Amino acid sequence: MELEGKRYALEVVRSFGASLRRPDIAAKAIANLTRTAAAMPSSYASGIKQVIDLLQVEA
Repeated sequence: MELEGKRYALEVVRSFGASLRRPDIAAKAIANLTRTAAAMPSSYASGIKQVIDLLQVEA
C-alpha cells in the first residue's frame, strides 16, 4: 500500500504543475497531502509522507 500512497501523492503534486514552485502553493499541496495521510492506513500514509518530505526539502 505504500507504493499506492506514493503514486497518489505524486499525482497530486503533478496536478499542481509549475505553480508548485510558489511557496504558498507548495504549502497548500503539503497541507492537502498531510490531511489525506491522516485519514489513510499507516502503510498508505507512509508513501504520502515520503513525498511530503521531498516537498518540504524543496520549499
